[in-house]
Amino acid sequence: MNAERCAGAKWGRWGRRGHPILSDEGASSPAAPGRHDQGSGERGFTLIELLIVCMIIPLIIGALSAGLITILNLQSSVKSRITDTSDAQVVSSTFLKDVQSATKMTTLRSSSYQCGNSSYTQLLGLQWDVVVVGGVPVPQTVVSYDSVPVTVGTATTYSLVREYCTSGNTSTPASSTTAALDISGSQYPPCMTGATCTPDGTTQGWTAATSVPAVKFVVDETGSGFVYTLLADSRSWTPVVAASIPVGPAFSPLTVLSTGSTGLSLGNYSSITVNKSPGTNGSSVAIASPSAGSVSFGTSASLTASTLNTTDPLLNSVSPGAESSPPTEYFSPQVSDPLSGIFTAPTSPGNVVTCTKAGSSYTCPHGMYTSDPGFASGSTVTFTGGPPTEFTKTFVIPPNVTMTFDFGTYIFDGSQAISPPASGNASITGLNVLFYVPNGSVDFGNGTSVYLAPINGDYGVTIWDATTTSTTAVNIESVQSDLNSYGGIYIPGGTVNATLSNAAANSALSVMFLIASDVNLAPYTSVIVTGP
Repeated sequence: MNAERCAGAKWGRWGRRGHPILSDEGASSPAAPGRHDQGSGERGFTLIELLIVCMIIPLIIGALSAGLITILNLQSSVKSRITDTSDAQVVSSTFLKDVQSATKMTTLRSSSYQCGNSSYTQLLGLQWDVVVVGGVPVPQTVVSYDSVPVTVGTATTYSLVREYCTSGNTSTPASSTTAALDISGSQYPPCMTGATCTPDGTTQGWTAATSVPAVKFVVDETGSGFVYTLLADSRSWTPVVAASIPVGPAFSPLTVLSTGSTGLSLGNYSSITVNKSPGTNGSSVAIASPSAGSVSFGTSASLTASTLNTTDPLLNSVSPGAESSPPTEYFSPQVSDPLSGIFTAPTSPGNVVTCTKAGSSYTCPHGMYTSDPGFASGSTVTFTGGPPTEFTKTFVIPPNVTMTFDFGTYIFDGSQAISPPASGNASITGLNVLFYVPNGSVDFGNGTSVYLAPINGDYGVTIWDATTTSTTAVNIESVQSDLNSYGGIYIPGGTVNATLSNAAANSALSVMFLIASDVNLAPYTSVIVTGP
């Protein structure tokens, strides 16, 4: 019977591990009730597994939700900070220029000559470019930094708005720029008593810029808690003179006083670099000429400085097509001689003296020399200094001479005050000296090495040419970069000509400052203005 069943059996469903399940009569039939199909492999979750899943999923979803909320909140914060930074950049780009251009300024909440809507709260008022109309001085340019309320629905915020008026029209601004969107409704006006002052709400009426050391503006954007400070030095400020000691105003290390069509000329491949110095007005250049193109550039010439202050109201002092990147121009209502009247001309010593000679060396005492000392070529000369020394005739530099001027003032009276060597090279060293030229010109010559250091108390001046004629000149040259240093050159009525010696390729000459009617650089000449 078993054998028959086996013989008559047919293959049915496949069992575990690929073994067929046999059914009777060779037919496939459902499994009998109560029987377990161990080959199905379909088991459910246990209670413990379900509990673990129910505990973990809320933790994951909660962490993801918290991260998403944080990202959304951070996006708003980042947006606010970017906006705040943009506000600071916008206002700082105009604030310095406005303050340095101003001839008068005020922090009154409203004032005569307020630009734009007089109902706005003025925080800072500035004016310049004054003309007389009917006997009354009227500013042609007025700038107001105002606190302006902005109401949306029931909420009121305040914006810092820069109003810019020109052509004497203060009622209709030529431009209106929002500098900050969410300042405090009680925003303090800036203080005008110096870089270390702190705005405290104190206001000040219209004040001449010459009496304002600096303007400090602390802007509080309450909506985001962002606070930034704007600080601008007043270019026109004159320090207070204390204890009868003359103190000169801060001035541009390179000041060109000519009011003609030209003033500063840079030849092909020449360069001027103005370094920042605490004794001067930064690394700026001042141009007195109101004419366009008064600063001319040759091919590949360059002028490196922080700013260029010009009396040209259109800010076109730099000639068109300049191949360099000149400094940014700012309007200045006046560029004047910063050292005028600060110290007086030296007096003549009176006593006539001569030099003594020992071999090829000369020793020359202080006093008056009424004729050319006649130094031999190749000699060594020492002036002992002390009280003023005067040369009533042209002072001729001999060829190949080594000449030392010790501490003191030296007066050169000749029509050509200092004459260059006829040939060869020379070396001139001045230790704490002032070369005063009342009515002549100075030419150290081609190939002469020069090193001059100023007397303490003479504001850095080493060469003072007081001649007022335009034909007067001080000619300086670059021979060796470690020797040719001229101190401060002050020639308000004449011209400084800087040239390059044929033997001085790729060298530069240095000066503490240049104050002259005109400044000309020959091609390939490099001048470094160090500042005192």
